[in-house]
Amino acid sequence: ELYPNINVIVHTVVTEELIKRAQLGLVDIVFTHLPNTVPDDFTIFKIKKLHDILVVNKDSIYKDKIIRKKDLTDLPLILLPFNASNRKNFNKFCLSNNIVVNPLMEIGNDLIIEECAQNGLGVGLVVREYVQNKLDQKELFELNTSFHIEEKDLVCLVESTRSNNILINNFIKLLK
Repeated sequence: ELYPNINVIVHTVVTEELIKRAQLGLVDIVFTHLPNTVPDDFTIFKIKKLHDILVVNKDSIYKDKIIRKKDLTDLPLILLPFNASNRKNFNKFCLSNNIVVNPLMEIGNDLIIEECAQNGLGVGLVVREYVQNKLDQKELFELNTSFHIEEKDLVCLVESTRSNNILINNFIKLLK
């Protein structure tokens, strides 16, 4: 209602491709997670902190257990593909703790990971803030872990020559 003549188009491609499109002027704003590689010619606007968690359904044998770091190697994990921006934080955590995981599934869509976990197909790695409603409704259950994966930032990237655009800045303020 505030900006009736603004068109929003959502592109679901990898961050690197979105950055290229922004550099060509085809995209105004790129949403991604940090840590991630951001070219110097972009301004970063932090939106909020995000938390990676492991989730299962109500019938999972893992639901009431405490999961330790070493248990990650044996869990039937459902993860995003290895190079996905939303998985980089988990990869960094595993590397720094000498954990080698062999995912049961790698799926290129967060919503499908949620659905797979909800249907008992494995343990999904998801962002708490994105599944909070399903946690509240007891459709998904966060695993108890003896560790925490470092939080990450949800950010907007704007090509620096456009970072002073009033409409872009007002849109980003709405998101915060």
